[in-house]
Amino acid sequence: MMSSNEFKFLVEPDEDLKCMICLEVARDPLQHEECGKLFCKQCLEEYGRHKPCPNCRMRKSHYYVDKRGMLLCCQLSDSLTSFCLGKRTIDALRVECSNAKRRCDWQGTVGTVEKHVDTCQFTLVPCPKECKNDKEDTNLFMRKDLDNHLEKDCPNRDYQCGYCGVDGTYDNITKVHDKNCEKKTISCPNHGCLKIMQRCQISKHVADECQYTTVPCKYEIIGCGVQRERQDMAAHEQDSKLHLKMVMDAALESKSDSITLKKGDCMRFSLSGDQALGSAEPFYSPSFYTHPRGYRMTIAVYAKGHGDGEGSYISVFVKLLKGRYDSKVKWPFLGDVTVTLLNQLQDHRHHSLTVKFTDTLMARVGSRYGFSKYISHLNGTVATTVKQYLKDDTLYFRVSVALPSHKPSWLECGIQPQAQGGQPSQGLNYKK
Repeated sequence: MMSSNEFKFLVEPDEDLKCMICLEVARDPLQHEECGKLFCKQCLEEYGRHKPCPNCRMRKSHYYVDKRGMLLCCQLSDSLTSFCLGKRTIDALRVECSNAKRRCDWQGTVGTVEKHVDTCQFTLVPCPKECKNDKEDTNLFMRKDLDNHLEKDCPNRDYQCGYCGVDGTYDNITKVHDKNCEKKTISCPNHGCLKIMQRCQISKHVADECQYTTVPCKYEIIGCGVQRERQDMAAHEQDSKLHLKMVMDAALESKSDSITLKKGDCMRFSLSGDQALGSAEPFYSPSFYTHPRGYRMTIAVYAKGHGDGEGSYISVFVKLLKGRYDSKVKWPFLGDVTVTLLNQLQDHRHHSLTVKFTDTLMARVGSRYGFSKYISHLNGTVATTVKQYLKDDTLYFRVSVALPSHKPSWLECGIQPQAQGGQPSQGLNYKK
């Protein structure tokens, strides 16, 4: 029920029609038998049924009595009566709509105003889709504007993707789904390429077809590090003199003391005798190049441990060495170096940890990174029924190197394999 203070009377009502408690025109009026004053039913309920009259302070056993001598059946009191004449007078008072400030020009009586407000086109109603405003409150609209809001403006209105037909809310489809819709047509991201296709076709187009994609030379395996747009690479690859020289350099390199890993290759080495059983001095693997014309490095193994792992762990570190091609490769070194201790009982259950060389490490010649707690002596030297790393006083290691992809970063899936065993040990990197 609307309260009297919500009404805007066209003619100021008589004071005798006002509640003696709230001082507004009485709603559901009740009249005191002794003093004749009017009260709102709700005001008297809140005031208390056993208290004296708020006006005359009189109190009797039958304080509020029906004019006909019948007790009034209501929650407030057995001696309160509806003041019928006062109620009819109040209901007949002329008022304007409470939405007059929103330009509703309706005028009527107190008795009919609530029915009008329930259907008034200027009444504020909440959005049924529960869309929120900037303060995270539910938006309110005049009833006459609600249909237009739901059809054109509501961020939670029903909406369908025009490319794939997926249903959802307008906000979700246009702000979230649209960025990932596989059926949406988009332009090739390569500068200069004007082709437009569905998003699901872009990756294959860029990787295998687009003439503006930067690709490595097919002679990368022998050390050619040139990268050019696909449309220009054919001319470079026809430079046989340049690539022949690289082949000759690779042949000379293969005769040097350092091993050169090619794509997919790995390097193996072993520790025997005292080196495997607990020498305090580090064992250094044969040096190797990460790829043809690449970075030179070695693996340092402390059988008795080093730093935090001394005495109870085998420690393993990757150390960058001065190489023949240091002036031609990019620094710092970036890539993953995985060191695996081989299980000599079967070809699985090997123990692998990976050192991830990132921009933050700033790895250069002389730096070393790795794990002071690579594997505990208990796990590394005690055989079980399924694994045995130390056999015939010998440990076998395998090293592999994964270099960064030449694909644009946006083509990568964004999920990189995590190094088993956590991050490289802190405080164990130094310059020679």
